[in-house]
Amino acid sequence: MATTPFSDEFIAKLKQATGWRFNAELGPVFTPRYFCCNDPNNLGISDGKEPVAVLELTPNPCLVGDTVVFDGRDSYDPDGAITDYEFTFEDGNPPDSIASNGNVQWAAVGEYIVTLVVTDGTGLRSSPARQRMIVRPPMGKYYFAASNGVWFFDNGVWATRNSGLIGTALQVNDVKIDPATQNLNETDKVLWIATDGGLYLSINGAGNWTEKNPDNVANTWGDTPAPTIADLEFQKVLIYGDELFVIATWQNGAGAERSFLFHCLDAGSARRNVDYDLTWEQII
Repeated sequence: MATTPFSDEFIAKLKQATGWRFNAELGPVFTPRYFCCNDPNNLGISDGKEPVAVLELTPNPCLVGDTVVFDGRDSYDPDGAITDYEFTFEDGNPPDSIASNGNVQWAAVGEYIVTLVVTDGTGLRSSPARQRMIVRPPMGKYYFAASNGVWFFDNGVWATRNSGLIGTALQVNDVKIDPATQNLNETDKVLWIATDGGLYLSINGAGNWTEKNPDNVANTWGDTPAPTIADLEFQKVLIYGDELFVIATWQNGAGAERSFLFHCLDAGSARRNVDYDLTWEQII
């Protein structure tokens, strides 16, 4: 039995060069979904051809809490029209949808499978179209070094994180999160800060700071008076495994600038016990 030709609108869409899509992970990807002819009878198509599900997710990868647009409107039926859409979102919110397009979110980091099955007017169902959704950690939370201490940014809100620091106008030059705790909850992150007043450690996401200065400073240049640890301005922190490097500066009485590099081999022990007595060496 002859079939009804495609609508003019659908034919125009099929003829467009829309087979190319760009995927951030895979690069350009070609999914052919257009035909050569206006009349499906010219293709030798008869009733009973299964529909084809075409699934788009934007963006992919995404961040935790991002709004992801799902779209199945490029799905097609060679001898009819799509009448039903069935989306399933593994661990997504919502977990499923029967709309042709919409929004979905994920609340946790991971890789999830999204599936689309479409149905045509005769009740035939397509093979599932599947995509792997990659959800990465949120980027809306971070620490900031400021002239009056440490601040924490969380979804548009700034809050001070200066408990245990000396002075209300303390210049903080650098904030570093210990990579070993990078993916933990904020209250479990370990941080180091370099300040004008010293080197500080927090093992609870900047809930409280403990001074962890080197024991002393060598007077390499023979300055008079000699610098003390309290005179130094700690500038930068570098963490490598359980090793910690800290850069400090000082200006002597004649105005000459001095730079110091300290190295701690057992900083990881302080990560596990804030009262641990670190061992320092001065490299420069």
